[in-house]
Amino acid sequence: MQLPLLILLGMFLAAATASAATRTSTATGGVWGTGTTWVGGVAPAATDSVIIATTGANSVQGNLVGASYTCAALTINTGATLTMYRNFTVNGSTTISGTINFGSTSTTVRTMTFNGAVTLNSGAVWNETITGAAAVFTFANSLVNNATTFTAQSPVHTFSGTSMTLSGATVTAIPIAMFTGSNNNTGSLTVSTALAGAGSLANRATGVLNIGGTSAITTLTATAAGNTVNYTGTGQAVKATSYGNLIFSGSGAKTIATGTSVGGNLSIAPTGAATASVGAGLNLNVGSLALGGLGRVNGTWGSTTATSATYQNNTYFAPTTGYLTILDYIFDRAQRWDPEGVGNLHPHGRHQLHDGVRLGERDSEQGDADGDAGGEQLASDL
Repeated sequence: MQLPLLILLGMFLAAATASAATRTSTATGGVWGTGTTWVGGVAPAATDSVIIATTGANSVQGNLVGASYTCAALTINTGATLTMYRNFTVNGSTTISGTINFGSTSTTVRTMTFNGAVTLNSGAVWNETITGAAAVFTFANSLVNNATTFTAQSPVHTFSGTSMTLSGATVTAIPIAMFTGSNNNTGSLTVSTALAGAGSLANRATGVLNIGGTSAITTLTATAAGNTVNYTGTGQAVKATSYGNLIFSGSGAKTIATGTSVGGNLSIAPTGAATASVGAGLNLNVGSLALGGLGRVNGTWGSTTATSATYQNNTYFAPTTGYLTILDYIFDRAQRWDPEGVGNLHPHGRHQLHDGVRLGERDSEQGDADGDAGGEQLASDL
């Protein structure tokens, strides 16, 4: 009994493979489901790979009433345009060098699903603002964004799959990003409203993550050396996790809870008027500190309410009893710094290495037994 079943299965798979084709749009384009839109006069089946080659002012449109569209793979050539107004699924890879528009012909929200890897090449235009109700998106694989223009709208963009990566030279700016799988960011990701989901996001060494709203995602990993997370909104709660480099920009108090640490540099208000609000009674470790773009000396830092802090500053710290322990400071001859935070600007130093040598090491070279005091004096003398 098993042999006939295997033979039948093999015949079925062979037939399915044979029936799959590559459908290329004509120069004049037209409606996706119409045969005359395609070279050879046959509209794509769900198992077909699609190439959009329509150029000039012409395009291919997915807008038949009651229709939805599926293809095995999608390629949009340079200068070609696809506009999708209905539910759309690409089961394989998507490569875009031209323009893809998303929208709806009504108030009905459409669903756009990309199960394979999506690559946006230089010259590509990704536009979610065409007309009607904005679509929701699901990416089940990696996204490489080198697009010339990337414009997203506020409905949810869901990232699923396992060990998927967001990368590319173009900022991927998405209002609401929902992570349900395990994902990596090696590019620049800006989430203006909500970073959410029961999955995980790892900000890798080259990753820049800008968070403008809430950060309720279950797992955020941001410990890779060189990575940066920037809270850019107003009055935000900082996700309690370990960070490599952390920036508080925008405005309002950035509330820091227990379980938060910074292995690299914490920069408060390099632009804007943000403050750090350290949880009451907490003492959190930070690698190095910059306030207003100027490097600060190591030691304990907080507001005047934080009586345990050696250095107190109400411009950059909200009035709480919590404080930060700054473990180190490093400097660069080319930049200024204000070690004590009182406006005494020195012509050197801002949380960078100079010739790979830390201040304490230069103290030793000078034979100064008091590393902290000697380091401050050395910075002013150089």
